[in-house]
Amino acid sequence: MNKVFRFAAAIVVLALAVYLMVTLFFVFLVLAGIGLLYVLFMRFFGKSPKANMHEPSDGIVIEHDPLDSDDKSRKD
Repeated sequence: MNKVFRFAAAIVVLALAVYLMVTLFFVFLVLAGIGLLYVLFMRFFGKSPKANMHEPSDGIVIEHDPLDSDDKSRKD
């Protein structure tokens, strides 16, 4: 009788392990899908990647002439 209970307990533990593996795998798939959708959404509808996100912009633009090292008209 003791052998039957050990066999039944082993089957229950094995079934629980398979259930947890399958469940966690599907949770991983759902989270990976949400992450992929987020990346695609931000690529197409997010801010331009050229914008510098680290420095806040106050709307002031300072324009200047490009500095050429071989410009002959400048007098140093």
